[in-house]
Amino acid sequence: MLIDGGCFLKNPDERGEKIITYGIPINKIEDLILYSKVLKIHKENYFHLGHGENYEVYSFNNANTLGFRVGAEEKKVKEIFQINLKANISNRDAKALMIIMLHLLGELSTSSNFSDIDIWGTFPSSNPDNQDTSVTFIKEAIRLIDGSKVNKEPLIRHTKRQKKQTSGKLYKYENKINDDFQTLRANPVIKDKIKGAVICIIDDYITTGYSAEAAKHILLEAGAKKVIFISVGKFGREYFSTEYNIEGDVYGDYAANFVSESDFNGRGYTDNDTEFLEFIGKIE
Repeated sequence: MLIDGGCFLKNPDERGEKIITYGIPINKIEDLILYSKVLKIHKENYFHLGHGENYEVYSFNNANTLGFRVGAEEKKVKEIFQINLKANISNRDAKALMIIMLHLLGELSTSSNFSDIDIWGTFPSSNPDNQDTSVTFIKEAIRLIDGSKVNKEPLIRHTKRQKKQTSGKLYKYENKINDDFQTLRANPVIKDKIKGAVICIIDDYITTGYSAEAAKHILLEAGAKKVIFISVGKFGREYFSTEYNIEGDVYGDYAANFVSESDFNGRGYTDNDTEFLEFIGKIE
């Protein structure tokens, strides 16, 4: 493994532009010490649900920020956390984003649950023209570190989708995954690589779990061996596991018919607020 300009790469030939793009900003020795500690702090995930042998979902951190649930200082730190996951490239704090990335990397590199991933991807933005997201940056850095040669996204958004966070909770409960099924498909460019692959999809947050479920259904129907969905944070304590019958070709035109769902409210959660928040709170 090469450490060059602050960027960890398995392949020494992958220098230059990738180091500039994904390198770790080290301005003082304290930064290096902080980064090294972040890689080691991860103890347990906030949420984990296994659904059979071919699907698992993880949320690494509690992202709840409602004032009556968390203290003022914790709320402030979580807002830093959220801002940098949602910000565009001009508004991101490089150090905050790198701490988030290293926090995920600490878990991904030490847990056997993520040792056999063939393809790394992200859950597509609601707007297909928005390719510059914090999560895409994090995913690509992890892909390069892992050495995966598949640099195409396994899921693609072909049509703009109404943003769930602006559509209201009732809309999400009633509409479920319909908007995603209508605007997402498996990427036909890597069809031969998706079949039989273990695919890990990274997203910023999970609220109800419907986005994760959309990824599960589409990629398993596309022939993936297993789908692992991870989010940096989890809002609320609900997760809806769904069953759908899919007709057609998920690489092109298809229809999904709702069968049933189960609410895993209160299951699979642990309190892990402080282990990560204390580090991101040190950003200057």
